[in-house]
Parts: sequence; C-alpha cells; structure tokens
Amino acid sequence: MRQLVLSIFIFAWAAGISYAISFMHGMHKVEFQNDISTVKFNSLQFKEDYAIVHLLTEECGCSQIIAEYLIQRGKIDDVKEFVYFIGQSKEYKQDLEAKGFIIEEIENQFIQGVPMLSIFSKDGELKYSGGYSQSIITPITKIQDKKILSQIKKNISSEKFVVQGCATSKSIIGQIDPLRIKYKR
Repeated sequence: MRQLVLSIFIFAWAAGISYAISFMHGMHKVEFQNDISTVKFNSLQFKEDYAIVHLLTEECGCSQIIAEYLIQRGKIDDVKEFVYFIGQSKEYKQDLEAKGFIIEEIENQFIQGVPMLSIFSKDGELKYSGGYSQSIITPITKIQDKKILSQIKKNISSEKFVVQGCATSKSIIGQIDPLRIKYKR
C-alpha cells in the first residue's frame, strides 16, 4: 500500500511538472496581432531614407535577446533606429543610446506582444511590421532585421514573420496565463 501511494505521488508530481513546463513553453507559441498604427511615437521622425522601430520590453527574455543583439551590431548607417520600451528601460537604455539608437519609454497602447520590428520609408509609409525571425527568439536565432531592410531597399517582397514572444496586453496575459505563472503583474 505504501509503495502504491508513493508511486501515485511520483506520477502526479511528474505530470504536474510536465504540464507546467509545457504551459510555459506554449505561452511563447502565441502569434500576436499587433497594430503599429495604434502606438503614439513621440520622437519618430523620417529624415533618412528609412526608419526602423524596435518595440521591446525589459520584462521579456526575447526582447532582452534583441536588445543585446542591437547593442552588439550597433545602429545601421543611413537609417534612423528607434527602440521603444513598453515600460521602463533600466538595463539597456544607456548602452543602446551609446550605439546611436533613439530610446523612448512608452505605455502599452494596444500592443499584444513583443519583440516587434517595424520599418518605415522616408515619407512615413509602413513597409514592414512583424517579427524578427521565422521562429521564436532564442540566443541561437538568426535575427533577420538587416535582411528584411535590404529586401525592402531593393523593392523585393520580404517574408513577413509573425510576432512571437512575450505578451504585453493585460487581456492576452489573462487568456494565456490565467494563473499568473509566468506573468506576475
């Protein structure tokens, strides 16, 4: 009898841990439907040929990977690059500014999830709005922002990637994480 109880306990524990891990991984497979036109960009101006907007939050591991990637690669010449953080930027702001990025902290304005890449032409026309890669952002993901920009500059149709990463909208967070396992706020 004692061994049966122990076996049931171990089975329940393993099942619970498996469920939690699957649940946490599944949260990153959500495809967010962001509408960049709803965001109020205070400093967004179009003086160069193109403007790139990186929409991130420091609370998201995927956004942190993008921020570190941007710091490593630096600003692209002849392109104005903006990094808009939903919420505060404590860790990356100074390093990104030192590399030539324009940083702004904004409140969430109907953005469901990040990280998100948007590319605008000089006249302010949105040329691309989506994700950075075909898959979720990890430390080994090949970030495609420069390739997408190059294709746009050559008038080549670029593949649009969906935004996959971390939820920023309270309603989406409530749907994908009702127990607040990942999203503590």
